[in-house]
Amino acid sequence: MSAAKVHRLELYNFKSYQGKVSIGPFKDFTCIVGPNGSGKSNVMDALSFVLGSAATTLRGERAADLINKKAKKKECHVTLVMKAASGEEKSLTRGINAKGAVELSVDGTACSEKEFAGVLKKFKVGSRLGTFLVFQHEVDAVAQKKAKDITELIENVSGSAELKSEYDRAKRELEAANKALTDATVDKRTAQAEVQQLKLHKQEAERYSTLQSRLAQERRDLALGELFYVEAQLAAQKEQLGAQAAEVDRLKAAVTSDADHAAAKKEYAEKHKQYLEELKKLRGVNSKLRENRATLERIKASSAHFTAKLARHQSALGSAKDTDATRNREVARLTEQLKQQERLLETLEDKWRSEDAADDKSMKKLSPADLEEYKGLRRDADCATITARQGLETLRRQRDAIKQSQRDTQMQIDRLQAAIDDDNATLENNAERAKALTARMDDTKAQHADCVARLDDLRATLHQASLRNKDHEEELAAVDAQLRELRFVKEDTRHSTRVAEALEALKAMHKGVRGRLVDLCTVKDNKYRNAVTVAFGKNLEAIVVDTVDTAMACVRYLKEQRVASLTFIPLVGSHGSAVDDSLRTLGGTCKPVIDLLKYDASIEPALRYAMGRTLVCDTMAEARRVAYETGERKKVVTVDGNMLQKNGSVQGGLAAVQARARKWDERQYDDLKKRRETLAREGGAASEAQLLQQRQQAAEAEAKAKHLESRLARDKQELADVEQRNAKILRGKGDIERNIKDLTKAVKAAEAKIDAIEKDMAKRSAEIAKDEGKIFAAFQKRVGIPNISEIEHHQQQQARGRAERRQQLSVAIHKLKTAIDAERRGTADGRNSEQLNKQIAQTEKELATCQKDQRQCQSMVDRDTTEQQAAQGRVDALKRALDALEERIRARAKNSEAEVRQLATARKHATMLQAACEALRHQRLALFQRCRMDDIDLPTMDPKDAKRARDADAPAESSSDSDDDGAARATKGKRGGRKSDTTQLLRTSEAFTSFNDSTGGRGSTGPSTSAGGRKSAGTGTEISVVIDFSSLPKAVRTAARSSAAFNAFRAQCEGAIEDLEKELDAVAPNLKATSHMQSSEQRLGQSATSLDQWRDKAHRALRDFTKVKELRTARFMQTFQRIVEHVDRIYRELTLGTRAQDVHGSAYLTLESSEEPYLGGTRYHATPPMKRYMAMEQLSGGERTMAAMALLFAIHATSPTPFFVLDEVDAALDIGNVVKLAHYLKTHAASGECQYIVVSLKEQLYHAADGLVGIYKDTARESSGVLTMDLTKAGPVEIA
Repeated sequence: MSAAKVHRLELYNFKSYQGKVSIGPFKDFTCIVGPNGSGKSNVMDALSFVLGSAATTLRGERAADLINKKAKKKECHVTLVMKAASGEEKSLTRGINAKGAVELSVDGTACSEKEFAGVLKKFKVGSRLGTFLVFQHEVDAVAQKKAKDITELIENVSGSAELKSEYDRAKRELEAANKALTDATVDKRTAQAEVQQLKLHKQEAERYSTLQSRLAQERRDLALGELFYVEAQLAAQKEQLGAQAAEVDRLKAAVTSDADHAAAKKEYAEKHKQYLEELKKLRGVNSKLRENRATLERIKASSAHFTAKLARHQSALGSAKDTDATRNREVARLTEQLKQQERLLETLEDKWRSEDAADDKSMKKLSPADLEEYKGLRRDADCATITARQGLETLRRQRDAIKQSQRDTQMQIDRLQAAIDDDNATLENNAERAKALTARMDDTKAQHADCVARLDDLRATLHQASLRNKDHEEELAAVDAQLRELRFVKEDTRHSTRVAEALEALKAMHKGVRGRLVDLCTVKDNKYRNAVTVAFGKNLEAIVVDTVDTAMACVRYLKEQRVASLTFIPLVGSHGSAVDDSLRTLGGTCKPVIDLLKYDASIEPALRYAMGRTLVCDTMAEARRVAYETGERKKVVTVDGNMLQKNGSVQGGLAAVQARARKWDERQYDDLKKRRETLAREGGAASEAQLLQQRQQAAEAEAKAKHLESRLARDKQELADVEQRNAKILRGKGDIERNIKDLTKAVKAAEAKIDAIEKDMAKRSAEIAKDEGKIFAAFQKRVGIPNISEIEHHQQQQARGRAERRQQLSVAIHKLKTAIDAERRGTADGRNSEQLNKQIAQTEKELATCQKDQRQCQSMVDRDTTEQQAAQGRVDALKRALDALEERIRARAKNSEAEVRQLATARKHATMLQAACEALRHQRLALFQRCRMDDIDLPTMDPKDAKRARDADAPAESSSDSDDDGAARATKGKRGGRKSDTTQLLRTSEAFTSFNDSTGGRGSTGPSTSAGGRKSAGTGTEISVVIDFSSLPKAVRTAARSSAAFNAFRAQCEGAIEDLEKELDAVAPNLKATSHMQSSEQRLGQSATSLDQWRDKAHRALRDFTKVKELRTARFMQTFQRIVEHVDRIYRELTLGTRAQDVHGSAYLTLESSEEPYLGGTRYHATPPMKRYMAMEQLSGGERTMAAMALLFAIHATSPTPFFVLDEVDAALDIGNVVKLAHYLKTHAASGECQYIVVSLKEQLYHAADGLVGIYKDTARESSGVLTMDLTKAGPVEIA
């Protein structure tokens, strides 16, 4: 029914038509004629109404206006009857009931608007009524449509308008997604900025907390360092005290004879000789052990290599066995299929022989004369059809050749596919091998990294030991050089010794004792040493103390100890003349002596007391001038040491002055001497045996690293080879796949050629059979065999079919034989199990040999290790014996009168050391109380735990009154002093007693302090305190060795504390930044997630929009191109002149937007014949009508409908254009392309029609009447 046309219209009470009125039948080209006002246009309205136009477009304001005013029932309907070429009719009815509602039905059955539209769509009649229902007033409007309106019209025709809503929706979604994406991006950037700002605030807060922690730590470290320094000094004093007690015990020991001393030296020489021999043996054993260990590592590497090789061979053996089994099964399967095919071929041959025998019997029914006649007729038939037969044979050969080529191609495809399967199997095996190699390489890399790290550690240790030895030797050489440069000879007289011991004791007992003036200051320029010495006079060796009370206590101590009198200068109470600026402006070389000294500002009162306002000059003449000729007399000293007194006397004597001036070098000499003794005791960094062992370990680690590197390089090369083979296989596989694709296309093309050839062959066979039928007709009728040709044809077909079947089976048998041979060749070419078994046996033999060598070498290494340990033990034992013997030799000395005096001196020195220890304990307690007042939390521990720790670090030596035990302790103390550093081993302080505030307020010791059990009335709890120094850095321990280093440490800490306090004052932290940081990071994460989501949505929206856009554009442009093609052709046809055939107009369409044409306008341009181009508005009415008709006909040609209705479109046309229009409609109606229904009053138009429908006004009924005439038959006129 899709090709149906309008057969008739049935109206009921529609506008000017009262009652039931039937209009039609309509022909292919029907004209509706009648006077004005008779109701012609109402026919157009009826068609528009039934096809779905609204009442407002049908010259009415509402639906009730469509009902005839004289109608008894206020309802109307219009039925459109469509008739197909087969005669089948389909009626579509649209009406308005009494309630004003629209009713729809198809073939009398009510339906919905959707179903009604679906039926119209089947008839290719959609909702675009304006393209095939053209009213008079719309023709000129079509020509003058705006560009946007033409675009909308093309959209309706192309169907792209159906996508407009989807396009708009997709565009809105895209714009919304892009906007949301932009907002999400802004939100994320804002969140990032906020997080960054909070990070800065958090860093500032963390920096503030860090500074606070650092400040507290610095204060704690300073306090702990000061306590450690005091504790170290105390430990040193205690150690000296113990050593001094041991010295006293040693001096008490019996006097050793010369014979015993010589015997001890002889024993020492023998022991030392044994030690050197054992050390030589140890070096030889170490060298041998190093070589054996290197050999063992190489054997281990070889063993690992053979083990991996054996595993690979065993894996290959398993794979080979599996492959052989698979190939054997495949050969058995193919052999069975070969036998089946051969049996099938034999069966078919037997069957064909039986069929041939039966066919021969049927042909033997003919008599010899008939056979001769048949042969003659056959020759005639062959002569008559020889050309056709040759062509048929040629086609058959072509077909057979193509089939053979097709079979060959298919066989080639099968072979290529088999090659792809083999490549895939090879790739799988290579992948497994690459995986194994990668795992082994990762393991090798890890082992190599560990080995290199160990080697670096060993090299660093050896380097550090070498540097320490070098530094030690350089420092010792530097100290010796300084001692030689001083050229100072210290006279250790009994008096000077007793004075020095007394001074040390006083320093230990009284904190206010500073020391001698000569030790507390230095001369800036050695040029003035003699002058300064003379200026000091007897006060050069005076002792500086803080107060008079301290001086008196010192004097009492000297009296008690019967030490010679010393001079004490108290800083508080001493009065000296201060140097004013006038003495510095006397000119020449004159200057105050005090300006020549470098000293601590705290001892300036003592210097003023010792020197006063003494001046120094370079020459005697200048000294006299300054002393006696500048007004008030002054005390002046020259550079040579001559003193000019105020009373005029002069003192001098260069030799005595120079002897006293040597006192300035004494302190430096003592410091250098102590430093040299310390360096001599410390000795080298590590023993020779340890260095040898470390070098051996480094060599072994280096050898192992090189072996691992070589193994890693081999694995890398093998992995690269595997990857290269895989790449080559993949490239070959790609080429094979492309070949298979090309061959497959060739097979399909061959099939198409075979089909075409077989069709041609069938056609030629039919022609041959027809010609032969004519020749054999009489003969067949006479002999009673109606189908001799068919029999022959059947026999020929049968022979060809047998040949093809035989060929197929032969090819299949050949394929199977080829496959069997290939499988057998694959089994023969592969590595068989026997070869792999031989290789496995050979590898196992090599592995066994390697393992045997490894066991032998391991036993040698174990034996050498045992020997090395034994030799090392003998060397260590001899070294310990030598040390002990050396100590005994040193301890054994002859008793003499000097040793008796030394014993007395040692006892006095022990007493002074005891006093110094007590002073240090008081200082420690004061420091501890200060820390409590400053809220410095010091680490403490239980006294019992501290005692256990001390016992573990340095076991206590039990004291004994025995002389022998005392001598042993002295010897041990000396050796211990050389081998250890007290400050390095000190972990805790000794236990001391303090008081804990009972209120628990400021100054309390805190929870970490262990309290004792005693009570002190009114002061709180007496507690036993042990300070834990285990957390103290090594640098602080090192600084505690000397006062200068510790003072530098203290200054550094105080400076750091001051800087931290300033830095804390400058910091203004936001302490809430950390709490806000988490929420800001959460917002950042949410914004990032939202951004990702909107980015995905934007991508999807863009994809959807692009898809709809492309589809809409494609529909529009496809229709546009077709309209462009048709409009010019139709306009030429409509404007083609009758006299000048080549004179015609031209029309075309242009787009304003090529990217999205449906968004822009479409301009229609038409140029009438013999005229220049003008705008559409400047054309005449008839020219615009012809242009509009060309456009409408072009649209119709692009999207045809079964009928086309025109309402007086020729009103503005002249006769010539009416004739052209009539010719066009007549021509296209006659071709059956479309049915044309035209309302016209021009006879030139309706004379060309196939039928006429006349509309007149029936005044009696006050209704429109209809007359129908078929002009093709010129029948009678019917009145409806």
